[in-house]
Amino acid sequence: MFRPMLFLAVFIPTTVLLLGSLPIAWALKQCTGSDTASWHNCEGNQVFHNGDAYTGGWTNGKKHGRGVYYFSDGGIYEGEYQMDSINGRGTMFWADGRVWVGIWENHNWLRGLQHAPGKAPGYVYESIAKILRPSIQQTK
Repeated sequence: MFRPMLFLAVFIPTTVLLLGSLPIAWALKQCTGSDTASWHNCEGNQVFHNGDAYTGGWTNGKKHGRGVYYFSDGGIYEGEYQMDSINGRGTMFWADGRVWVGIWENHNWLRGLQHAPGKAPGYVYESIAKILRPSIQQTK
């Protein structure tokens, strides 16, 4: 006899576990070459002339998808991009210690939480430890 609740209780967690173990298979390929204009559906690193750096997704030569932008003043943005613009969910770690977590649109913070220096919850600071500026070099 078919039991819908038992089926859902087993099917949904199993599906979530299986899909959760596949992100590597669906990961973007590494961008190749130094001409970012040719980067499409890939993950790459770019160091800019002003000392800023970006690592993350690229589409049609533009920052797109998830990425981390390292500002030369020490600030860091980690979150979503759409066609070269900060759009979607993200966290800005300002150089002066402020932390803004929330929704961004066209590089502008729309809503969420703004924390004064040293006042963000612990998990926010744990997340920045994972993205502190590594040695980023231009992808060859």
